[in-house]
Amino acid sequence: MHLRLPEIGFTEAETWEKVRQDWKGTADACLYGTAPEAPEVPVSGEVIEKQSEGEGVIRETVRLTFTGQGTHSFDVTLYRPEREGRHPAVVWVWFAGDPHRGCPLAEIVGERGYILAGFD
Repeated sequence: MHLRLPEIGFTEAETWEKVRQDWKGTADACLYGTAPEAPEVPVSGEVIEKQSEGEGVIRETVRLTFTGQGTHSFDVTLYRPEREGRHPAVVWVWFAGDPHRGCPLAEIVGERGYILAGFD
C-alpha cells in the first residue's frame, strides 16, 4: 500500500511559504494551545520552601494567593534548573505521595533546562 500526497496546486515559493506558515500556526495551536489571559483578581506568589535535588535541579514550593472577594491560595511545586534565566515550563499533574511520578528530573530539568510545575 502506497500513500499518495494530494496535489498542492501551486508552484511559486512565496505561495508555498504562506501555506507552510498557515500549517505551522495550526499545528502550534493544536499542540500547545494558547496562554490564558491574566486573572482579573490580584495574585501573588511566595516561595515557602526551597531545596536542591542534586544534578542541577532545585525544588521550590510556591504558594499562590488570589485576593478579591475573599482570599484563596494553593501550593505549586516547581522543579527548575539551578542556572538562572528564562526556561520553558511543563505542567505535570501528580498525586500526593508520588511527587513527580517517575519523571526523569535530571534529564528534563537539569540537562534540558525545563521547569516542571505540578500541584495536587
